[in-house]
Amino acid sequence: MGDELDGDVIFAVVGGGPGSEDEAREVFASDRWTDLDAVGSQRVFVVDRAVWEGTGPVAARAVLDDIRGSINGVAPDG
Repeated sequence: MGDELDGDVIFAVVGGGPGSEDEAREVFASDRWTDLDAVGSQRVFVVDRAVWEGTGPVAARAVLDDIRGSINGVAPDG
């Protein structure tokens, strides 16, 4: 995770490879991660890699639904 990571809202794309969920848990438990403003504000949304890396109108609509559902919201597990 680079020093350039920060934002008001973070969409975390997790999964897709062996061990990726364990790696995500390790990152999410790190001090660098928990110090991010979006994390403290419960504005991190974990999204489906298959959808966010998909193509076509169905994938685009699903990404927009994720974004629309997060605007001015708090992460459901926050």
